[in-house]
Amino acid sequence: MLLNATRFFNAQIALAAPEASTDAASAYRIVETMRGEGLEQTYQKALNDADFAAAMAKMNDVLQYLETPLIRDLANGDKFLHGIRFTILFENARIYATRGGPSNIEKALSSLERAHQDIMAAVLQKMLTTVPHFAVLKDEARFKALLQKLEAMVRFWRVPAIATAYKEKLSVEERVAGCSDG
Repeated sequence: MLLNATRFFNAQIALAAPEASTDAASAYRIVETMRGEGLEQTYQKALNDADFAAAMAKMNDVLQYLETPLIRDLANGDKFLHGIRFTILFENARIYATRGGPSNIEKALSSLERAHQDIMAAVLQKMLTTVPHFAVLKDEARFKALLQKLEAMVRFWRVPAIATAYKEKLSVEERVAGCSDG
């Protein structure tokens, strides 16, 4: 059943792809439709393992669609299409973590590691420490390593040399310091 559902969904992606080539807004609508179908299945009560796998396969098919060269190019110029990848990865991580079990925890961590590439470290760090669905991950070594990596990135951007506010007019000392070699 999973294989047939995946083939059907892949066929839908293939049919939708030509429409997506017209513009980013069309591609975004396609992604949102596909994402909605996958999420709708994951929210069903008492979802058995096969149906859960089929629903998550739909979510992963959306990610594969977003990774196609055409859609990546369209996403580079569209903040909504660009941002939806993070949203889907974050949702996948949340769903896998909520479902529990060793293989789902592994998939949740993999999704979070991929998601961290698409958003500012401070934002993801705050989300991971405040969203209750991720509490189940707090003892996982990979989760701790991700939080440490995010903390290091946040600290990096707080150093005075980088965190200096923009000034329209610089003092003579600041202008001279900017011209120095050392």
